[in-house]
Amino acid sequence: MVTLSETGAHWIGERIGYASNGAAGALLALFADWLFPRGLKTIYIQFDLLYRAYRVDNALASSGASKARRGLTICAWMALALGFGVLVPGARLIVAYHGVTGYAGGFALTTLTYLQTDGPPGQERMARIASRDAAAVYGALAFALTHRPLMWSLAKWTFFRLTLPALCLVAALYVLRAWLPLTRVRDWVLFDVVAKIPAVWDQLDIWEAQLMERLPHYLQDRWSSYQQNRPQRRNTPLYKYQPLKEGEIRLLVLKRSRWFPSVLRAHLVHAPLDAAPAYEALSYRWGSVARTNEILVDGARFPVTRSAFDLLLARRSVWRNRTLWVDALCIDQDAAAEKSAQVQLMRTIYQNADRVVLVPRGPDWWRARAAAPLLYELAAAAYQFEGTPREFHDLYAGERQSPRWRAMVALFADDYFARAWVIQEIAVGRRVELYFGGLYIPWAVFLEVVGLCMDPQRRNMLMMGDTREAKTFVRGDTFENIALMGILRAGDSGAADLPGAGGLGLGALLFSASKFGATDPRDRVFALLGLARSGDNDDGDDGAQQLIRPDYERPVEHVFRNAMEVALTGPQEHRCVQLLALAGTGFSAQRMADLPSWVPDLSEERLCFPYADGFGHPGCYNASGNRTATVVLDGDYDGSVSLGGVVIDRILELSTGAALDFGVEAGAQFEVLRLGRVKYHFVQAAMELCRKHAGSADAAAEMLEQRLWRALVAGRVERQPAGPRFGAVFQSWLLLITTMAEARDFADFEQHVRREGLLDLPEWAAINDGSSTSYDVSTVDGAYGRRFAVSAAGRLCLLPPLTEAGDLICIPFGAQTPFVIRQRDTTAGKGGDELVGEAFVEGVMYGEAMGIGEEEMIRLA
Repeated sequence: MVTLSETGAHWIGERIGYASNGAAGALLALFADWLFPRGLKTIYIQFDLLYRAYRVDNALASSGASKARRGLTICAWMALALGFGVLVPGARLIVAYHGVTGYAGGFALTTLTYLQTDGPPGQERMARIASRDAAAVYGALAFALTHRPLMWSLAKWTFFRLTLPALCLVAALYVLRAWLPLTRVRDWVLFDVVAKIPAVWDQLDIWEAQLMERLPHYLQDRWSSYQQNRPQRRNTPLYKYQPLKEGEIRLLVLKRSRWFPSVLRAHLVHAPLDAAPAYEALSYRWGSVARTNEILVDGARFPVTRSAFDLLLARRSVWRNRTLWVDALCIDQDAAAEKSAQVQLMRTIYQNADRVVLVPRGPDWWRARAAAPLLYELAAAAYQFEGTPREFHDLYAGERQSPRWRAMVALFADDYFARAWVIQEIAVGRRVELYFGGLYIPWAVFLEVVGLCMDPQRRNMLMMGDTREAKTFVRGDTFENIALMGILRAGDSGAADLPGAGGLGLGALLFSASKFGATDPRDRVFALLGLARSGDNDDGDDGAQQLIRPDYERPVEHVFRNAMEVALTGPQEHRCVQLLALAGTGFSAQRMADLPSWVPDLSEERLCFPYADGFGHPGCYNASGNRTATVVLDGDYDGSVSLGGVVIDRILELSTGAALDFGVEAGAQFEVLRLGRVKYHFVQAAMELCRKHAGSADAAAEMLEQRLWRALVAGRVERQPAGPRFGAVFQSWLLLITTMAEARDFADFEQHVRREGLLDLPEWAAINDGSSTSYDVSTVDGAYGRRFAVSAAGRLCLLPPLTEAGDLICIPFGAQTPFVIRQRDTTAGKGGDELVGEAFVEGVMYGEAMGIGEEEMIRLA
């Protein structure tokens, strides 16, 4: 494996070589201008231009260019020769000639190529950088040597008028720093002025990125709109799909384009899946389903969505045709039967592709050119600072406000990584690469960087903001989703050692992928069928598809209920009672009305993560002990299911106020103090409820000091059982949010911290070592989107927000967590109790309650 230092030295050597080429070219051209007379120089230029024209004409002839185009090219070279002979003074004839035809011309040509295509991997990018470096050095050196008096005057003016006075000022401030209040002026110069130089440079990078990204899109959009509105185009018939035979797929051959902008042209071919030619499978976010753009397929108009048009524009090449598989184009989206059949082949389609290219399109995509190299840089730093997370954090702490860091965080938060179909596309691909900012980034590198940034010591670096008072709210959904993709991808190094890598049942997959979405809710199930194992066919690719056939004509409710039946009643090794954690009527009033309470509404949006763990990681709950699940579907199928379990307790009272909810959408700005106040009021309501039901002063003190802190994090810190030392951490964290709640504004909060000397308190040491940060994050993980309550037996609970006093707490056998159920009036013909939802209940999360209640069959409808 090539080390970072070897790679860097090789890269620096190449850059020096390019610059040296430009310097040598400038010196030789100046020497030739000085040595030869004008007539000889003119003859040299004419013969050189004729030779170049001859080579270009041969190249055009071999590529099959028309005679008219070849003649036009020859005329252009002749005009260039005449222009040099007439317009350029003889004193600098060779310098000007080679500067235009060689260095500047080469840079313009490769830049134009870059605007159209990525070219052969790495070749075009290196050629563009080589031309840029050589042209810059050639031009600078030639100008300096031919304008020596001007350059000498400029150097003297810069040194005596700018550099020397600045050095004297800095020296004076340094000498007088102990006697005069000028230290603040020096600090202002050093930190507020000098620190803005990188920011200005970043802004220049942004402008360049906008030009390189937006200009070709703007030109292509104008050209495409013009072509679509032409009478000839409007009279062109629409493309009609030809029916596929069994086992066939369509492949889109995207034609190369020598000119930019130009019409996107393609050809759709049918091929047997087991004998298809080499192709790339593209994975992207659909976005709007409105087909506002057009391409030409086999000479006919082919309406496509905006996202598909941008995708094809990015993949088009001037070098060669590309053979692609794009679901939105290669599957007739208006034919439900064909969609159902092709969905069953989806796993094999991505598995057989030469490579799977992931193309997210984040809100700051035009900054991606600056952010893409940062991913490689962070991956390299991970090895350099392995085992020292604080050093890594300190190295990149100043990056938080830089444009490239913001673009990288926007990539992490892109809802592309919340698409249900992406899971399978990444999991089964032989070679998966992320196309971002013009670079192809291996999936393993991207996954490594995501893991680095989610480290507890670095996670705050993702909370960007222009001030200390305001930050950007970043939810953990997409990070959890990316981690799941890494676990399920068996091809990545080390993935086989992770839980679940050996194959998951449909229930475990549905549970783990609960935060993924899809345009069609049925795809939340269908997208996972190719990965699921049924138990009877662990080595096959379609175990779950033997039980559930993709059918887009079935109602959504039937698909969800069928999937839940498979999860609850399949083979014991794939039975997933944990999937009940996604069910229940207690989390949202927007739940589908026709679904039984025990069937998850997979289209439901929830604030909170489930407590259960589909992979069974160390530290996960085990409320039912070693008892195996007992599940019985009613024979007459009235929509109910019976589960073996025990009823252990009853909800006595819930705390005042609503569930813990910041009311901030992902990507929105929030005030730090406001979030602190929300946490403070939630904790105060919980403390009041504890005092009310403690029974005595000693019991209240014990509950508040030893039990409450553990309940607020649902018994875990960073998903591990919380040790006693976090009791002291809780006190410092409570002091922090109390100070936030009492402060008038952020300046008052900072003054209060300094005035009271809070940072010098012994309890505050917990903040310095990161424990308080971990406790705070774990509080959000455990209590967010839930209400605090006390049970009849005095247990502290975190419950679904729509729970009511009097609801029962039960533990189904085989479940990791307790559940809240609500008894129904059986005379109303409901057929069973109502599942409210999953809960945290103090003292029963690790099997302690087994044997307390009487075993029974709990019927849910």
